[in-house]
Amino acid sequence: MSCRQITLLSCLILCPWNRADCQDTSRWLVQEQRGSLTVYSEFPVDVDTIESQLQFVSDQLRDQLGVAGNDEAVELILFRSQSSYHNYLAQTLPEALQRRAVFFRNHDVSQIYAWNSRWLMVDLRHEITHVRLHQHLPFLPLWIDEGLAEYLETNADQQGSSSRRETVRWKSRLGFPPRLEHLEQVNSAAMMQGDDYRDSWAWICFLLHNSPATRDLLRSYLDEIHSGGVPGPFSSYAKQRLSDFSSLANSYFRKMHFHLISR
Repeated sequence: MSCRQITLLSCLILCPWNRADCQDTSRWLVQEQRGSLTVYSEFPVDVDTIESQLQFVSDQLRDQLGVAGNDEAVELILFRSQSSYHNYLAQTLPEALQRRAVFFRNHDVSQIYAWNSRWLMVDLRHEITHVRLHQHLPFLPLWIDEGLAEYLETNADQQGSSSRRETVRWKSRLGFPPRLEHLEQVNSAAMMQGDDYRDSWAWICFLLHNSPATRDLLRSYLDEIHSGGVPGPFSSYAKQRLSDFSSLANSYFRKMHFHLISR
């Protein structure tokens, strides 16, 4: 299971990131700023590659859904090992110790903590999705937040070979498709199970890949939130605007295709 955002961290007053540590140049092998992005790393990293991957995610959100980030600072704090990550966060952020990476907002700075695992780029793509969504929107349903992060953590050409795809197809053909109404009742990261992350991913795949109409449903829903509206549960919002929404979704889950659609 990939890294997950700890939603409750937005309620914390104290931040684990000690600004004095920025001055400890002996700790950070890499300390580099690129525009609003600053990278602190205990191990060698290719900042160009990181910046390119994070920009790709930002571009996808903007082009597909009209979600635009802003110029607020984003800090990546990268640790050489799991033990270094744990040692740093144990006293200040114990909730993160079971996760490979974590994002939270510290006033006007978005911070991502991660350690040097083989999934590092996946983790960074996942967490930057949360960053951009929370920069653009005052709130959003958890299943959309996590579903988009799951979707964008890997390249498009890897989506079709995901083991999650086969599980969703198999269960849907047996009459157990992902249930949107269930996901809408899961309102905290602590409540989310592995199946919930998979099903959130599947619903995002349906909305983005089924047709321009389904993609525009998600885009218009996010636009309304961005404009200050409270559109209510997405399931009700979608059924009011697309009469065959449920049947389209059930049909899609039995196939789970990933062809690109145009406007």
